[in-house]
Amino acid sequence: MRLLIMLLTLPLFAQSPTAVKTWYNKANESTYRFYEDRIIKEHFLTKKRDTFQLEPKPEDYPDYSAIWYSDALHLTSNRGGLIYRIEKGNTTRIDQSFLHRKQHKASQFVYRDTLFRYGGYGFWRANNFFTYFDESTTEWEYFPTQGFSFPPEVYGGSCFLLGDTFYSVGGLEIDKFTGLEGETNKDIWTFDFITRKWTNLGKTAVNLSPYKTVKKDSLFYLFGHQIDTEQNLVVDLKNNNVLFFNEEFISADISKHEPAFFRGDSL
Repeated sequence: MRLLIMLLTLPLFAQSPTAVKTWYNKANESTYRFYEDRIIKEHFLTKKRDTFQLEPKPEDYPDYSAIWYSDALHLTSNRGGLIYRIEKGNTTRIDQSFLHRKQHKASQFVYRDTLFRYGGYGFWRANNFFTYFDESTTEWEYFPTQGFSFPPEVYGGSCFLLGDTFYSVGGLEIDKFTGLEGETNKDIWTFDFITRKWTNLGKTAVNLSPYKTVKKDSLFYLFGHQIDTEQNLVVDLKNNNVLFFNEEFISADISKHEPAFFRGDSL
């Protein structure tokens, strides 16, 4: 009797899955790598790793943005109001909102322990207002403002929070005839959270959209790529000043979509 032996060719080493995105959290000096079914946290110094299984996986994942809020990692939907709190062995949805698809490319930030969003677009129009997550209702609410001056309705611009002042620089307008992407806006606006008023600071001569932004104290370092830009920038918002550097200031291979951060004076 003959034995039929079948040999299966298997790879010597299993291939590691590729992370769909990476995010650095300055609050706990850790890098988070997002995979299809889990998140791996690695401390910058100790290299200690923790794994967070996405159970259940958020609806529409991985189309989410990471943010450190209320002493925990949260994922906010890029298409709407969904918010998930990520903890070991548990993924908890904390909102009572829905995928309204009206704040795509909105800027999000935490101010005085409150989660905010500004701008974005959806359904053929852009936004020029703030929304915030109300923990008492677990819903997103409109943030009321004062005054008579307001920024234009744009999306995709560069936004920065510095103390009690929110900066909105540039962005894209919506063509009112087609409902599609229109002209590039170059306005600089600030919003004072104390007075709740907007102020127009004029226009910028620099298109900030191709740059990767890294904040250090009151300075914002903007790194470009040789394909899109000729120089890197250091933006001093407090003193209304911009310094220009050649591409050699840092590797031209830096990715706009990968985390970059300062630890002390080291980038």
